[in-house]
Amino acid sequence: MQTRVLRRQIRDLCDTAIDALAMERSIKPIKQQIKMIRNDLEELERSIDKNAEYEGLIWKEPSGYKVEGTVIGLCKHCDREVFSGQKFPDPKEEGLFCNYYCRRVYRNNSIK
Repeated sequence: MQTRVLRRQIRDLCDTAIDALAMERSIKPIKQQIKMIRNDLEELERSIDKNAEYEGLIWKEPSGYKVEGTVIGLCKHCDREVFSGQKFPDPKEEGLFCNYYCRRVYRNNSIK
C-alpha cells in the first residue's frame, strides 16, 4: 500500500513539473523532491520480503544502462546514448561503449 502512495506522489510531482515548464518556472526543487521519493521507494521495495505478496513491483537492480548525467556520446556499437554517470563507459578507451557486452561484441567483430 505504501508503494502505491509513493508512486502516486511521484506522478503528481511529474504533472506539477510539466505545468511549471509550461509556465516557464524552475523545476529544480520539484526534481529534488522526486529524487528523494524515488530513493524512499527503492529502499521500501528492497526491504520487502521477495517471497511475500505485496502491492507494488518486485525490486530489480538498476541495469546501469541509462542513469543520470549528461550525454557524453553515442555507443560505437549500437548507437545508444552514453551518459556520464553510467557504470561501464570509459571515454579514455579506444571507443565509447554503453556496456561491457557492446564493447566485447564490437572487438570480436573488428578482430574477424
